[in-house]
Amino acid sequence: MVQIVDVKKSNKKEKKFVAEFDDGKKIHFGSRNSKTFLSHQDEDKRRNYLKRHMANPRENYLIKNNIVSPATLSAKLLWGKTPSLKNNIKLLNKNIRFE
Repeated sequence: MVQIVDVKKSNKKEKKFVAEFDDGKKIHFGSRNSKTFLSHQDEDKRRNYLKRHMANPRENYLIKNNIVSPATLSAKLLWGKTPSLKNNIKLLNKNIRFE
């Protein structure tokens, strides 16, 4: 099973982070200028973010099935169950998969 081994600042000007996987893959995600649940810990904003993105059928499928994509990484890591990136990585690594 593929695992996230590191998440760090992205070198792409429009992206906030890059996730690095143990198989060498890298995926850039998160809007560079946006605030996330990690920074503000506002549950209403978290619910609204998830509601907006789950309304898109493709994003809904990817996120619900923990399939690696920028949408899934943003939803599960930046807007995840906890305000801790480290904890959210641990949670996602339990059942992450590539399609």
